[in-house]
Amino acid sequence: DAFPEYHRQHMRRMMAPVGVIYLTEGVSAALLTWWLLGDTPVVALLAALLFLAQVGLTFFWFVPHHQDLAQQADPAKLHTALTMNRWRVGLESMRLALALGWMS
Repeated sequence: DAFPEYHRQHMRRMMAPVGVIYLTEGVSAALLTWWLLGDTPVVALLAALLFLAQVGLTFFWFVPHHQDLAQQADPAKLHTALTMNRWRVGLESMRLALALGWMS
């Protein structure tokens, strides 16, 4: 099956762009928390918790899941990964909504 090799190559190619994205997200989460902490501590802490949940989901669920997919193609695991990605995008969208709401 060619999928495991394709997946390994995909993961190698995506590591740098995803790393830059997470670095940017981490800096923006830290800045948002710092800026909001004095004025609206609940919003600041919620934004930080949403980011930590997103990072936790990525590193504790997605990374092992992708490592499994790199070993063997499994349509059910691939479907689960796509479904779980909705949660990750949802967490990021909520954090973005908090930032935009604060800036308006």
